Amino acid sequence: MTYSIRFKRRATKSLAALPANIRRDLTARIEDLAADPFPPSTSELHEDLAGLRKLRVGDYRVVYSVDESRHAVVIVRIGHRHNVYK
Repeated sequence: MTYSIRFKRRATKSLAALPANIRRDLTARIEDLAADPFPPSTSELHEDLAGLRKLRVGDYRVVYSVDESRHAVVIVRIGHRHNVYK
């Protein structure tokens, strides 16, 4: 079963502000989450971000949640690894 991909407003703005080549790479990897929202390349986050997962794409991270009841992947944040968790 495929999952729908939804973006929070903050994630949409962050993605739009990135250079085209990085945006293209991130978009491709995000689209892959529709087929498998729990690939081995992702991991769970802890503490303040418990319940969320991260996807590494070079120096950038995609922070997302999976809504099993709606079969949706919700992209919460996108940003450089140094500041995406703040």
